[in-house]
Amino acid sequence: MNVVLDNGPVSNDNRRTYSEIKPVAAESGTMRVANAANSEGADVTRTDLMSCPIRPEWILEGTPVARALKLAGAADGNLNCSLWDCTKGKFRWHFRSDEIVHILEGSVRVRDDETGIERVLGPGDVAMFPQGTTSVWEVETYVKKLAIIRSTESVARQVLRVIGF
Repeated sequence: MNVVLDNGPVSNDNRRTYSEIKPVAAESGTMRVANAANSEGADVTRTDLMSCPIRPEWILEGTPVARALKLAGAADGNLNCSLWDCTKGKFRWHFRSDEIVHILEGSVRVRDDETGIERVLGPGDVAMFPQGTTSVWEVETYVKKLAIIRSTESVARQVLRVIGF
């Protein structure tokens, strides 16, 4: 399975809630950071997440509603950290970039398309999805994740893809 999962023990001494984690700008000015003023909690009532629709052709069951908020990113655009959540539904997800996810709330059943292996990811679980991975995500009720995304595509290629080349 392409998913790398870490279910290792986390003590209460080193576990922090999302509301305790604040983005900090580097002095060099090379890191862009989202405004942390609205990062006061992690629940479904957050109003700072923006609509981030799942492609209709990827949806297999239900009407999942996804939202996201970019928290920080590298100046070259090839490394980003985002908060993402999604309501009940089942969909196929194609990873265009390497992505590490840390589940903050809820759970999701993930099935690797290549191997058929399934895992349930819940709060505290970390998984890595290499670029090119395709998997089916089944959200029973709700899931929220912190995602670290590393693009291996050049900025020029990203722009060409966006404009249709």
